[in-house]
Amino acid sequence: MKTDNREKMLMLAVGLAMAIFLGDRYVLTPLQKLWTDRASRITTLRAKLDKNQLRLARENYLHARWQSMRTNTLPGSVSIAESKLQVAMDNWRQASGITVSSLKPQWRQNQEDYTVLECQAEANGGMKAVAQYLYAMERDSLPLSLENVSITARDPEGQQLTLHVSFTALQLTNNVK
Repeated sequence: MKTDNREKMLMLAVGLAMAIFLGDRYVLTPLQKLWTDRASRITTLRAKLDKNQLRLARENYLHARWQSMRTNTLPGSVSIAESKLQVAMDNWRQASGITVSSLKPQWRQNQEDYTVLECQAEANGGMKAVAQYLYAMERDSLPLSLENVSITARDPEGQQLTLHVSFTALQLTNNVK
């Protein structure tokens, strides 16, 4: 009777061990992998959601900026566009009191729907004049992008500065919405 009981207990233990092994192998491990994958996907989706919520928060600003660029783009005629930029530069110069010593404009056809006028300018003046000139550029309604700004001192005290600035002005050829 003891052996019969022992056999039953061993069979029960083996059956229980097999059930645990099979349960771990075919139920628990796949569920853990599924949970890990799902948690990773949720983390990725939350990051995308946060990024897109930031984009939505900036939507009004970006639409207003694009509308401003479309409205204030350089005219289609090259000579009129260059003249408009020259007038703007003259306004910046007058607002700041800086002396512009050179301007090198160059047209670049980037895409079929827009062109940029790349300009390199050199100007001389004091710290206040340089700061006011850059501020006037940034505040102008023309769609400009400052690409490179370099300020160097012309005297040991740093009272007279030379400003080298590279910027681009946008010209929309199709004026797409």
